[in-house]
Amino acid sequence: IHTRRKDESLPSTMIQAKSVIVASGSWTSTLISSWAPYLTPTRQLQGWIDVGDDSSYLPTNFPTWCMSSPYHHNLLYGVPCDPSSENPSWTKFGLHERDIPVVDPSCSSPHLTDSERNELLKAAQLSLNCEPSIQLAKPCLYTMSPDGHFIVGKPVEFSNRRVVAAAGLSGHGFKMIPALGEMLCDLALGDDFDKWGAGMLSPKRFE
Repeated sequence: IHTRRKDESLPSTMIQAKSVIVASGSWTSTLISSWAPYLTPTRQLQGWIDVGDDSSYLPTNFPTWCMSSPYHHNLLYGVPCDPSSENPSWTKFGLHERDIPVVDPSCSSPHLTDSERNELLKAAQLSLNCEPSIQLAKPCLYTMSPDGHFIVGKPVEFSNRRVVAAAGLSGHGFKMIPALGEMLCDLALGDDFDKWGAGMLSPKRFE
């Protein structure tokens, strides 16, 4: 159960349901022990740069992009400015698949260290045709699977109950969420899951 209430301790609550879908991101290992060996939370970096009135960063001129460079060990990515946003002159960029494991996601700082900020700045200097001035910088968490593909299925510890889960989206799950949500609903409700051809996503592939 997700709540945005952070300042108060919530009373213990029991909710009964015929099915449960677990989609807990980097915290999945604490809920599904059988999947823990296949899930590694990692700390990624993302930032926003103000490019001013440079129209070359608008969506009509600047695509969503990713770049592999011999001068940087991570894949770099970015998106154009969003004219309809609160900060229409900001373009986003980030580092993809940093191999920096996070032991406890709950203890991962929401702020960048000085070295992380410097790492982000160097990446921006390499990838963007401007003198970057970072306006906002944030970490985010990827939950990596061993092969970089999703894990979807019924955890063995809940085999006698209708509990289904998805995890290990490995940094490329956001664009797949609508289909993944439908897939999980079919699996939870006992509908035709085979139509998805998603057997390749079963955790059994790692056994």
